[in-house]
Amino acid sequence: MWVFVLFDLPVGTKEERTAQPDFGTPVDLAFEMRQFSVYLKFCAGKGTGRGAGAAGRTEMPPSGKVHLVSITDKQYENILLIGDENENAPPKYRTS
Repeated sequence: MWVFVLFDLPVGTKEERTAQPDFGTPVDLAFEMRQFSVYLKFCAGKGTGRGAGAAGRTEMPPSGKVHLVSITDKQYENILLIGDENENAPPKYRTS
């Protein structure tokens, strides 16, 4: 099971920008950054991934948004990557 974390945090005011570091990043939870604000992690099951992704929820700024998307390993294999050829390498956390 792959878990994607997609987030959008407010940065319009100085207060919003300074509150953002309090939220941390999915990297702190062993997620790998694939694009800006898009992180992923291979997990043994849905419960493991959702628990890891939701860990920072209590410190998220009130107007921030976080989406957790779970897909199977087979679905992940079918992702078409367009762009940098180095992006075709599997993520370092992949265990299967």
